[in-house]
Formats: sequence, structure tokens, C-alpha cells
Amino acid sequence: MTLGQILIGTQRRCVLKMDHHCPWVNNCVSHNNQPSFCRFLAYVVCGCSHALIINMNFLYRLFTREYVIHRRHGGLLINTYTIMSVLLGSGLAIGVIIGVGLLLGVQLKGIIQNKTQIEDWIVAKAKRRRKNSADPIEPFVYPYHLGYWQNFKEVINLSGVARGNGITWTIRPGCDQYTLTVEQLEQKKLKKKQSVECIIKESYNGSWCTCRYGIKAWCCRPILEGDYIVVNNNEVFTLTRWQRYWVYGDLVISDEDKQAGLRRRGWFPRRCIKLPDKHD
Repeated sequence: MTLGQILIGTQRRCVLKMDHHCPWVNNCVSHNNQPSFCRFLAYVVCGCSHALIINMNFLYRLFTREYVIHRRHGGLLINTYTIMSVLLGSGLAIGVIIGVGLLLGVQLKGIIQNKTQIEDWIVAKAKRRRKNSADPIEPFVYPYHLGYWQNFKEVINLSGVARGNGITWTIRPGCDQYTLTVEQLEQKKLKKKQSVECIIKESYNGSWCTCRYGIKAWCCRPILEGDYIVVNNNEVFTLTRWQRYWVYGDLVISDEDKQAGLRRRGWFPRRCIKLPDKHD
């Protein structure tokens, strides 16, 4: 599996209400396991917090008169290895509390908004499409926002499982089950309309080492947005996304080649392409 497939969770199968692919549990966080995943994160944070409190209590006693009293009566067996183990455990506990706590915060934010990370990208593009449009477009209404408390109960409740069947959902008045789908189709139309064909003038082997393309390209690489692909001289790509130093392209091939699995799309350095004169 490629890096992009691991991060995005695409394994040639559909996942109900997919939020993201978690490499730590080697599974997609989605409709069926999101409540359990959130409880797991909460238990990890609580457990490490409990361990940190115990270790801090030990270190506090170590540097007070209680240490002398307990040492005199043989109540504490303290040596260099004990102290180093407590300090190491405390450092690891702090790291886990911060890291997993941030992930738990992201999950809870998505839950109270009733929005997965993928849906969040769609909503962001919907707002950008309306902002950049020359013609007026009706404001986009996210169909699944039922109020923060109701959103929370859709996933976290006493039953321990998320509500719904993973296919149809409770929606806001004025929306339907296909509101988000219609917006996605409009975004795909705009993406196809704005795409640009280019010719590769400098090859790229798809590696992380991009120093030859400039230090700025190496520092400003897209990390969580897809794969890096191999491009060869004189190949033709359709560009659909741009960054300052990187572009996202799809190799122009026949439909038969696409069905044969020869499709190649992903990120490569912007310096590799030659745009038509009107797009320079």
C-alpha cells in the first residue's frame, strides 16, 4: 500500500462514513468504530495522566523529608535506576497525553460538528467555490449539522454505538440525503474545467529527496495530500491542483490503459513541467 493509501484509507473498498485511516490501529475510523476509537483515546489519556500523577508524587516525596523517613524505615527502595525509570516514564506519559490528547480533541471537534475530515474538505471547497465564483451561488448549507449536543449524541451515547445505518442520516430542514453529493459533482465539474495540460520537461523519480529541485520545494512539500509519483520527459499530464512549488497531475492515457491499472496521478515538483504560453 502506498503512503497516500495509508493516509487516506483507500483500499479499493467503500467505508461507511469514513473519517480517516489510522495507521496505529491499522484500520479506518468510520461509522462502526468511531465511538470505540474515541473511548480508546480517552482511556489512553486518562491512564497516562494517572501514571504521571503517581510518578510526580514519587518525585515530590523523593525531594522532601518523607524520603528520609521512609528510607530510614526501609519503606522505599530507591536508586539511580529507579529514578531514571520514573523520569523516563513521566516523559513518555507527557508525550502521549499531548499527542493523543490533540487527536482526541480533533475527533471531538468533528463529532460535535457531525463532520468527518473528508466532509470538512468538501465544505471548505464549497465555500471557496462560492467565494471565487463570478456568478452568485446560493450559500452552502451543511446538511448534517443538527446542533452541537444532538451531533454529539449521534456518535457518543449510552448504547456505545453510533446512531444510524451508515447510509442514510438525519438531516437539517431544507436539505436532503444528496445535498453533499450534488456539491461534490459541481466541484468535480469546476475541477475539470480549470484543469490544464502540460508537458514534462524534467524527470522526477518520486522520491522524498528533492534537493535538486530547490530547497524551497524540499521544505514546502505536500505531506498529507496524496502520493509522489514518477514523471518522465515528454509525458503529458493534466494538472488539477497547484501549490507554489508542487503540482498535482494525472497522466494522460487512454481509457483502456486506465482500466488496465496504468493510471498514474499524484504530486511532483512544479519545476518539472512546461505550461502552455497562455498559462505561464
